[in-house]
Amino acid sequence: MCSSGSLLVCLVGISALYFSVASAHKIIPDLVVGNYRPQVDSNGNLNPAQCHAGTGYCWCVDWDGTILGENVRGEDPSSLNCEQKRQERMQPPTIADRPPPQHSNGDSTF
Repeated sequence: MCSSGSLLVCLVGISALYFSVASAHKIIPDLVVGNYRPQVDSNGNLNPAQCHAGTGYCWCVDWDGTILGENVRGEDPSSLNCEQKRQERMQPPTIADRPPPQHSNGDSTF
């Protein structure tokens, strides 16, 4: 069995974070005060700059949600240069970059 517990995640390489974000958008109502809700584009990808409206903190993230640099408070998100930091860090992964799925015996034969 796949270590993530989801055959789709293992075979296609879809980030577990994507599913978490998608679930959060369905579960967390917009009116709940204090909850952080990741900001995503129309394709469901994380925006390079993430901000928590309740605390005023903003930070940069890469494609999978890893924080790049420090959190800042009271700054305009565009001043963080998150897109540049993201590009310097990495390019988005492709399915071809991922290892083949593994059977429980450890080989990739089917």
